[in-house]
Amino acid sequence: MNDFISSKKYLSIGAFSKLVGISRKNLIYYDEVGILKPAFVKENGYRYYSYSQIDEVSIILALKDLDVPLKK
Repeated sequence: MNDFISSKKYLSIGAFSKLVGISRKNLIYYDEVGILKPAFVKENGYRYYSYSQIDEVSIILALKDLDVPLKK
């Protein structure tokens, strides 16, 4: 699993948070309610996201702007 992280294919939750402009707290919430699951979670519980998930965040933010309840 460390090979994936070192190859820069995945971002830590902190790095992904900064990149997409969503707080770590919101990313954790989105994971808990099933809206945006991390690409993988290490054994220690650390969440990692892929660059391709940026598109998913764009959709989530667009729906949020349209006042669509995120739990739906």
